[in-house]
Amino acid sequence: MLFLFDIAIVVLNLVALPIFVWILRRWSARAAMLFLGAMLVANVVVALDASFSIGGGFGAGTMIVLGSCFSAPLAVIPLSLFLFLRRKHFALAVGNDVLKRRLYLIGGIILIVLPFSPFVSHRFVNTYCDGQIEQTGNLIVQAMKKYRQDKGNYPATVSALVPTYLAQVPTAPSCLSKDNSAVKYEINNCSPDVVLLTARPSFDGAQVLRYNFQTDNWSGISFLDGACSFLR
Repeated sequence: MLFLFDIAIVVLNLVALPIFVWILRRWSARAAMLFLGAMLVANVVVALDASFSIGGGFGAGTMIVLGSCFSAPLAVIPLSLFLFLRRKHFALAVGNDVLKRRLYLIGGIILIVLPFSPFVSHRFVNTYCDGQIEQTGNLIVQAMKKYRQDKGNYPATVSALVPTYLAQVPTAPSCLSKDNSAVKYEINNCSPDVVLLTARPSFDGAQVLRYNFQTDNWSGISFLDGACSFLR
């Protein structure tokens, strides 16, 4: 049911600005503010739901994010520019009402950027939560480096670090994950010279997060590829 609501709002975003202008023209500034407020709340719900339902790249949230990102530049922005650039629409909608003039400009800008909210929300939440996974993983990274200093090579498994280098294998916080799935850390030997610490799944399940001991950095790779693909 929520997915149908999400789709309905994404579609409504395509015509939200013309509806807003029509309300300003036919009704009152208060009615226009109520409509603008309702659209803000609805898009916040859609943005949050999309962020937590990406589903490894094939979930419902993916459709919402992609649909919003494609619809905004292809439909919302051109239509908005058409309305804004024609003085006739402005004059008919606001006349000499100062409040309506401000609403026309502020509300118009808000309704133009709202379709991007699922993408922005997902990027923000994903960046924060994957950062938490990396922060926990850094405890294992430091332990693996100490292990190598002592033994001359990296351990084959994370559990080999316990109890000498780690009291226990760290687990990443669930952060805002919708399914509360535990993050598992594994050691991957891509070649004699390249060792990775991988964390699965990432916040949205669409990536494998990996730490490359050769380059000393974290990066992400699509869950469709192997952890050793496209190393950098």
